[in-house]
Amino acid sequence: MNTIVKIIVLASLCLILNKVHAQDTIQRTLKDIRLEHLEKYKDTIAMQERNLLKSEVEVINQQLEKREITKEKADALKQEAAKKR
Repeated sequence: MNTIVKIIVLASLCLILNKVHAQDTIQRTLKDIRLEHLEKYKDTIAMQERNLLKSEVEVINQQLEKREITKEKADALKQEAAKKR
């Protein structure tokens, strides 16, 4: 009888510990998925900012080509645009 109780207790502990470990793995997987999602979101925002900066620089370059602004003014505007982005 004593041996049967020990075996049952040991088996129960093994099952409980296995479930706890499985839950920890699921939580880590969810954290990894969230982290990947946030990294992709960060990359998307960085790309959007880069594209906006490119378009602003193109507009400044067009103004420079049309001689609406001087080279110094164009450089200053480009620096200002870069600081914003």
